[in-house]
Amino acid sequence: MQICGGGRYDNLIGLFSEDKGKDVQNKNVPAVGFAYGFDRVIEALKMQNLSPEFENRKILITFVSDEFKDYCVKVVKELRERNITADLDITDRKVRKAMEYANNKYKYVIIVGKKEVEENKVTLRDMESGEQKFLGVEEIKFE
Repeated sequence: MQICGGGRYDNLIGLFSEDKGKDVQNKNVPAVGFAYGFDRVIEALKMQNLSPEFENRKILITFVSDEFKDYCVKVVKELRERNITADLDITDRKVRKAMEYANNKYKYVIIVGKKEVEENKVTLRDMESGEQKFLGVEEIKFE
């Protein structure tokens, strides 16, 4: 399976030079480049059984209001330090829209609002079963 691609890109710099009419020869330099296909790398890892639980541990963290963003940053940092894959939704989506977005992409969603911050906890929702738990971040475990 091919996971990256690239090639020679000679004279590419000259094409994007501001001095197109003037001495373009000085801008024509040899160049090479490549890029990895992230999806292909993940697929290759799965084929080698190197990431069997990758999808099952994915968590999206969303918050009711921007005032809770700093708390969410601490939550995502703590989860990542424990090798739990977590993404912080930094868009301006409302919680309902974040849940719709997460429905087929994430196994769990953490929702943070006033109560969660006051009690130093989170609401963890299982997107498959719909079950919600109110718990401390340290209590989140996957076996």
